[in-house]
Amino acid sequence: MFYNKIYTIRILILLLSAIILSCSSSEVLQDKESNDKNKFFDKEDKPALLRLSYYLAFRPPPDYKLLEKGDVGDKGNRYKISFSSIAGLFSQMIISTTNTENRSRFNYSVSQSELDKAKWKKYFYLKVQDEPNKATLTIFSCKKNLACIRWEWVYKGFLVVFESEGELPALDKAEEEMINTYHTLVEKHLLLY
Repeated sequence: MFYNKIYTIRILILLLSAIILSCSSSEVLQDKESNDKNKFFDKEDKPALLRLSYYLAFRPPPDYKLLEKGDVGDKGNRYKISFSSIAGLFSQMIISTTNTENRSRFNYSVSQSELDKAKWKKYFYLKVQDEPNKATLTIFSCKKNLACIRWEWVYKGFLVVFESEGELPALDKAEEEMINTYHTLVEKHLLLY
């Protein structure tokens, strides 16, 4: 009987020691993991790809800065980036996606009522990935002498929207250049899966 109590006490001491050691080692692991996450977060501040949906990503220009990022509804993402001015026309872009079920509640940077009040607006239907008339590019007057540009496309059940502001082109030819430059920028950096 006496030996059974001694063995029981030794087993309890061993179990308690094992529990204490495992708890302290998990704290060390958690500290190491949090340091690793902080190092990873620094790299994540400027990701090489911006995930738009399951099937789409955007590879921003190399000199871009991520100004804002967030979610749009249940199944969407929103990014605001800045980059070197492209052809002196625009230097910021808001990129948003949502599934087509949420399209009616989608929050554009310029609302539909503001678009309706614009002094002028023009619509262009452009090819994407060699499919004609797939993307809609809208250019319209917004603040003072600025033109707003909105590029929209639906791909595999997701609405993809790119929005920017740029200086209002003085000539029709400059306006056409602005449209082509913007469309090329979006299409060149858009990755499909």
